[in-house]
Amino acid sequence: MSTVAVMFGLAPAIAPVIGGWIFAALGWRAVFGFLVLFGGALFALCYFFMPETLPPQKRQSLHPAWLAKSYLGVFSHGDFLLLSGALAFNFSAFFIYVLSAPVFLMQHLRLSPQEFGWMFIPGVVGMMSGSFTSGRLAGKLSQRRTIAVGYGVMGAAAALNVAINLALPPGLPQSVLPIVVYNFGMALAMPSLTLLVLDLLPSQRGLISSCQGFVQTTTNSIAASIIAPLLWGSTLTLALGMAGLLAVGLIAFGAHLWDRRRTS
Repeated sequence: MSTVAVMFGLAPAIAPVIGGWIFAALGWRAVFGFLVLFGGALFALCYFFMPETLPPQKRQSLHPAWLAKSYLGVFSHGDFLLLSGALAFNFSAFFIYVLSAPVFLMQHLRLSPQEFGWMFIPGVVGMMSGSFTSGRLAGKLSQRRTIAVGYGVMGAAAALNVAINLALPPGLPQSVLPIVVYNFGMALAMPSLTLLVLDLLPSQRGLISSCQGFVQTTTNSIAASIIAPLLWGSTLTLALGMAGLLAVGLIAFGAHLWDRRRTS
């Protein structure tokens, strides 16, 4: 799961850098052409090189009635909603910076599209370091202890981000450093949180994983269409947004722990 978390973190961090290069070289329309080609390449790779790994006796029906019943069961599961919410809001606290990159980097930090790497490359390093550390801690710390450490790092980074934006003008490296630290904490907690989600339905991990992805994507859509535009007016409001979204994620995880203790 730590390795998966590295890939999960790399994609949204690298994408704006590639988009900046394509935009500068070929214009904004070329970005959509790139997406068509990239999507086609992924389809071909999945079709030819990713066969079904489950034996026939363990494969589940694709009948619409069975799927509807299964999805309803997952989305009515309280612990699933809380843990998926924790994952989604933790990520959105960083993702608002990805969504706000043109304003954050070009207007507030006065960088060009080709200099987007000033935020995204350190951000990737933070994610990869956190995921690597999470893998090293596997078997040494419990999942909950690892998650607690991750939230501690994320909380410290969010608080540092607000403090820096209150005390200093936007600029490098002070405006980017807290994001790197936050990504480390987020990647540290993400694999353990994901495993908690998957273990809710051990016989249907593929189903619950797809539902968790749906929650993540829906939350990202809300962040893109509503939250980020409300916050990108200043670096301080972005910092406060990071802290607020992290707080929602922490509350969701805390509610999960409270529910576990209450029912155990």
